[in-house]
Amino acid sequence: MDSALQFAAAARTLASQLAPSATVVDAIPAALWPAVAVLCEKALRFDPAYGLWPDRDRFVVSSPRLLPLRQAFLRLAGRSEDESASTETTGELYGLAGGLAGQAVASATGMALGEKILARRFGHSLVNHRTWLIALSGDLYTGVALEAAILAGRFGLDRLTIIVAASDPQTMDGNAAEEDIGQMLGSFEASGWSTRRADASDTAAISAAITSSQRGRKPSLILCEAGSETPSTSVSVSPAALWDPTKSRGRAARRAWLRRLNHHAQRAEFERIISGRLTSGLDDDFNRGWTGQQWTENQSVNSAQTIIRAGLYGHTVLSGLLPEFTTLRTSNLRHPPSRRKTGPGVSKAGPLALGKSYVCGPREPAMVGMMNGLALHGGVIPCGMAPLHSVDRMRPALRFAALAKQRLICALIESDPDLGAGMWQQVEQLASLRAMPNLALFRPANAREAAAAWSSALAWRTGPSVIVFGRTSAPPCPADALDQRETDTIDGPGALSGPSRGGYIIEFPVQDHGKRDVTLIASGPEIAVARRAKALLDKEGLLVALVSLPCWELFTRQDHAYRAFVLGEAPRVAIEAASGFGWERWLGGGGVFIGTDEFDLASCFGALYQNFGITPEAIRDHVHDLLGTTRTAADPHGGLHH
Repeated sequence: MDSALQFAAAARTLASQLAPSATVVDAIPAALWPAVAVLCEKALRFDPAYGLWPDRDRFVVSSPRLLPLRQAFLRLAGRSEDESASTETTGELYGLAGGLAGQAVASATGMALGEKILARRFGHSLVNHRTWLIALSGDLYTGVALEAAILAGRFGLDRLTIIVAASDPQTMDGNAAEEDIGQMLGSFEASGWSTRRADASDTAAISAAITSSQRGRKPSLILCEAGSETPSTSVSVSPAALWDPTKSRGRAARRAWLRRLNHHAQRAEFERIISGRLTSGLDDDFNRGWTGQQWTENQSVNSAQTIIRAGLYGHTVLSGLLPEFTTLRTSNLRHPPSRRKTGPGVSKAGPLALGKSYVCGPREPAMVGMMNGLALHGGVIPCGMAPLHSVDRMRPALRFAALAKQRLICALIESDPDLGAGMWQQVEQLASLRAMPNLALFRPANAREAAAAWSSALAWRTGPSVIVFGRTSAPPCPADALDQRETDTIDGPGALSGPSRGGYIIEFPVQDHGKRDVTLIASGPEIAVARRAKALLDKEGLLVALVSLPCWELFTRQDHAYRAFVLGEAPRVAIEAASGFGWERWLGGGGVFIGTDEFDLASCFGALYQNFGITPEAIRDHVHDLLGTTRTAADPHGGLHH
C-alpha cells in the first residue's frame, strides 16, 4: 500500500474513532478518501500550525456528511482540535457545509473569484492560492451548482477545483447514476470546465488529475470512481512523523510568503482589507460625496425614481471610496446620470473600474452564493444588485449568509407594475426577510435614508444586509413640506436621532411637540402617503407625530428610553404596502395596521395603493375610527366630535 492509501486508511480509522457512530463514516463515499489523501500529500498548500494565514489554499467540503473526512485529515496533518474548531467558528468550514445541496459550489466559486480579484490588485506575490471543494455528486446536479459553473467558466476561475465521488449511494444507483453523471460532466464541460475521471484506487491517476488542474487554464472537475482497493478501517493510525514532508512544505510556503509581505509596497493596505477594517475617514468622505448631489432638484420630474436613483448613487460613491467593494449584478444597471461628472471622493475609481462589477445575468441563487464565498474568503466586501421580485431565488443563499454570520449587502430594486410586474406583488417578502435571524432589512423612504442605509449596512457585521429601494407614485411635496434634512450631513451611528438608529420622528405634532393624539408609523415610499394623511389630520386639529422605521433590526438595538420616545404612548397606526406580519411588536395592543395580507393585481402603483387602502383619506378615516372621533359635517375642514 503506497503512502497516499496509508494516509487514507489512517484518516478513515481516525474518523471512525471521532465519529459518534460507524454509520457516519460509512455515509462518506469511499472514493473520496484516497482522493483527499493525494490532495493533502501532493498539492494542498497549508501550514497546520497557522491554519488561517491569508494565502493558504481553501480546503472546504460541501456537506455536513463530509465533516468527519475533513476533520480527520487535518488532525493527521497536525491541526489541533482547538484550531479546527476555530476554523469552523469563523465560517470557512461551517458556512459551506451548512447550506442546501449546491450552495457550496456557488460559495467555492466565490472564493476563487475573491482570489482572482485580490491577485489582480496585489499581484501573485501576495495572492497565489487555490480553492479545493470536496463535494457529493448530489451537489452538482442542482440548478445553483450549474449556474455557478457557468459563471466560473465565464469569469475564468482557473484556480477552482471540485473533487467529487462518481456515485453517492444515498442519492443515485445503477444506470441512472451513470447517465446523470454523464449529463453533469457534459454541462460542466459546456460551461468552460476541464473534467477528468480517475480510479480511486489508482493514486497515480488521481495525482495526474490534480496536477493537470493546477496547470490548466480552466476551472476543473475531478470525478473519482470507486476502485478495487479502498481504505480499510483496520489500518492503525500512522505516526504524525509520516506527514512531516507535507507539513514542511506548508511551513516553507508560509514563511516565504511572510518575507514577500514584509517587503511589499502595499503591505498596509493588504493587511487592512484582510482584517476587515474600513478606510480611515470613510464616513466623512461618503458624506462629502453624497451631499454634493442635490436629490430634491428633480423630484417634481421623476418622483417615482427618487429613492432608486439615490440608492444607486450611494452605491457609486461607495464603489469609488472602497477598493474592496465588489458588485455582482443581475443586469448591467448603471448608476443614475448626474450633472456632475464625478462626485467628491468618487474620482478614485468608477463603479465598473478594475473589474469591481460582475454581471451574472438572471442567476440570483448562484450570484448570492458567490457573494457568500467572497465574504468567507476575506478581503472583499460583496454587494449584489437585483430586482426585489427575485428574492425568493436568493433566500437559500441569504439564509446561508445569516447562518455563517457573513457581511454581504444586497440592494434590491422594487419592481415596476407599469412594466408588467403587477402579477408578482411582493406582499410577504418584507416580513419574511425581517424574520430571518442575523439579517438586517433596510427600506429607506427618501434620499437621506438611502445614504444612511448604505452606511449602516457596511457597519452591520453579524450577517447579511438587504436594502430595498422602493418606488412611489405620490406627487412631489410642496417646497415648504419637504424634509429639508434629506440633504444634510448623514447622521452616524452615534447620532441622537435619525435613520442610522433604525427609527426616528420625521415630523412632530404641529401645536405641541410633547403631546400626541396618534402616531403614524411607516417605512419606504409609504412615508409620503403618511405625511399627506398627517397634513389632513393636522387641519382637523389632531396632534399627530410621523415616525419613519427604515430598519427594525437597528431600532431593536436601541435602548428602551429611545424607542419609547420615538413611538410615544398615544395609539399607533402603521402603514406599509405589504403584509402586516410582525408589525404588532411596534403597534402595541390597540394599534392598527394599514396594508394587505392578500396577493393583489395592479397595473400601476396608484391602483395598487387604492386596492390596499393606502391613501391619505383612508388613513385619516382609520385614525378617526381608532380614536373614536368624527369630522363635523358642516365643517369638512375641521371641527372634531368625540
